[in-house]
Amino acid sequence: MARNAGLDCMRGAAVLFVLGNHIGIRMPLSHTALVDIFPKWFLSGLNYNGTEAVYVFFVLSGFLITSRLREKYGSLDALNPGQFIADRARRILPCLLFLLIILLMLNAFRVDNYTFVKTGQTAIGATAAALGLYFNLWQAQHGWSVASWTVLWSLSIEELFYLGFPLICRMGRWVRWVCCGVLVVAGQMMIARSYHDEIWQDENTLAGMGCIALGVLCALIAPYLREKRFVFILPLLAVMFMLPDMFFMHFWWDVLGRLWLNLFVVGTACLVLFCALKAQTPLPGLYWLRRIGQLSYEIYLFHMFVVLSVVHIWNGSTRLSWVLYPAIILMVWGLGEAIHCGMGVLDSRLWGRLSSKPGV
Repeated sequence: MARNAGLDCMRGAAVLFVLGNHIGIRMPLSHTALVDIFPKWFLSGLNYNGTEAVYVFFVLSGFLITSRLREKYGSLDALNPGQFIADRARRILPCLLFLLIILLMLNAFRVDNYTFVKTGQTAIGATAAALGLYFNLWQAQHGWSVASWTVLWSLSIEELFYLGFPLICRMGRWVRWVCCGVLVVAGQMMIARSYHDEIWQDENTLAGMGCIALGVLCALIAPYLREKRFVFILPLLAVMFMLPDMFFMHFWWDVLGRLWLNLFVVGTACLVLFCALKAQTPLPGLYWLRRIGQLSYEIYLFHMFVVLSVVHIWNGSTRLSWVLYPAIILMVWGLGEAIHCGMGVLDSRLWGRLSSKPGV
């Protein structure tokens, strides 16, 4: 499947919002000199849409993986479950294991910001949760984890979904539609519901799976929309549905409450469909955003090392701390490139050796 510039830019924007969230928790833009130029609601929107960004990742993931499988096999009914799981493991495990090794070493040496200190939290428990694909449940039970571990909650939901996805694919067309439809409805209900636990509010398993299933449904209906003129209305709908939650929820909360987040997810689906159908061509000047999107997995897993390090060594004034944002983005981009390159070399050598063995 050829890369789609629009979808890459969407992933890149989602990565930036995750970065903005994790920097903003420590150095909010509303406390910097930028508040003299931009309204506070705008700066807060740049800082506090991390959960929404992950929902964008989920919808994109469901869409892209389903589209690639249809292109590879011709039909999802022909999906080879064993090959699919092996391909996912080949893509996901090397970076994940590398990250866990680093985090376990930092915890063993009692490095600040990387050591478990809360009651009930241990490195062994966190590792088991990450590899067992229940890190979001573990974190909801034991409280917020050490910063560099927290990103693993979304990976647990995503890979748990894909463990069952081949079974859904092989059960036939109508079963796929029904299963994904049920997951979408259940997920939207979980997103709309209010919980006392803020962690479970953001990291609910059904909410995440519902977003992935919505991406799957988008991939299933996309071929039927290619020649439809109303496709050009989709970006307008996306703006109408996404921006209120991202920047204006405090103005409109009394009107719809958490339903604004439901509309955000629907708007994400609209934007995914439009980009997939009408925004394949790269736009000038957006290579950097597309490239960040292409490195989204590597950046997402490893960006906290840069964020924590830069914030720790910063000795400047709070009002000038906005300069850290572009600096961190550049450093995270470079780290993502290095991780991607290193894992590519490891993959080619390891896979080359396995493929050269008789019977492989």
